[in-house]
Amino acid sequence: MTDRKISSLVKAVVFGTATVSVPLSDLEAMDLTAKITKGTLSLYDYQLTNGDEPIEFTIKNKKMTIGRAHLKGEGTDIAITGGFADSKADLKLDGTASLDILKSPGRVSFSTGTAKLQATVKGPLDNPQLNGTALIEKGEFRWGTLPSLMDINGTMTFDGNGINADGLRAKIATGEVVFGGNVLVDLEEFKRSTYDLTATGRSMVVGYPEGFQSKIDADLTLTGPIMTPTLGGTVNVISATYLKRFETDAAAIFGLTGGPDTSLAPPVVQGQDEEGATLTTDVHIVAPRSSLHIDSGSGTHLEGGGFLDYKAQGDRASLLGRIEIDRGFVTWISNKFVLQSATIGFDDPARIEPNFSVSATVRPHAPGTTFDVGVNISGPRSKHNLNLSAAP
Repeated sequence: MTDRKISSLVKAVVFGTATVSVPLSDLEAMDLTAKITKGTLSLYDYQLTNGDEPIEFTIKNKKMTIGRAHLKGEGTDIAITGGFADSKADLKLDGTASLDILKSPGRVSFSTGTAKLQATVKGPLDNPQLNGTALIEKGEFRWGTLPSLMDINGTMTFDGNGINADGLRAKIATGEVVFGGNVLVDLEEFKRSTYDLTATGRSMVVGYPEGFQSKIDADLTLTGPIMTPTLGGTVNVISATYLKRFETDAAAIFGLTGGPDTSLAPPVVQGQDEEGATLTTDVHIVAPRSSLHIDSGSGTHLEGGGFLDYKAQGDRASLLGRIEIDRGFVTWISNKFVLQSATIGFDDPARIEPNFSVSATVRPHAPGTTFDVGVNISGPRSKHNLNLSAAP
């Protein structure tokens, strides 16, 4: 039995037999015939085994030749042929791999689909080159609680130690996503691999912020070391409509009452897992004037826009920028509050804390009397100021 941790991410356990013949006059002229009757290769919770077929290989005249080798897992069956000689690899991989192998605790929460693999591994054993293709079919992938990528299809190309994603397409809801760029894979130590990927999405529908249905365009990048990548880019809001009905307290619309405001909290993207991987996020969000809509029956209508910069690393996050309400009104206890101006600012780089500046007028229902009341609300949610004025 051999139990070996190939890297911090991959572990192999094998059982088998081997016959060795070595002439005393030439210790390097070893002949070896080996049979692995039971082998397991683990990546997180996904396991590959040899199934019911033993893995067989021989070493003779300093040349290793694979007689039979299949790696099998749920949805995976890959045949490996070839071998190595003079410290140079010459291997061929052919078969189908399940995308379930991409799942990892704290990062990839969901992954399905298949990849039809045709590839070779050639070159010096300390720096082999991976070449070939992987045809992705009916894939689905989700990182943390970010929107799922669905209907992933296309061909990824292996060129040397790089994986090119230019042939991949996917969808978020009904919006198309086009991928590009490369992943540079270090076959000797996977943690040294790096991302240089792009994703361009158009007319994607996402449920963010909480309670909204948003249609967006996005130009995103994933760059840097595979264990400390950075997700960056720009999200342009085409439209965002609030889907829920408001309760009777109008102040809750601006987050001035009740418990902690989670409506603008970003989707959960696990910052660090047990292997030490950390994702840094730096995304700019742009919502043009009147692209944000809040409607709650006939009593509430608000339109606005703004810009936000979301930055996060590990368990630390910040949201900077502002949202401006262009026009609108809110009805509370049969009184119509007409907004004169309203701004929600995010100015604290240490935490996500909205700061309100709201000015509105209302003509209360009072028998035999007509007067206007000015309402001004300012300050953070946790400590806001309320000022009233009346005329005449």
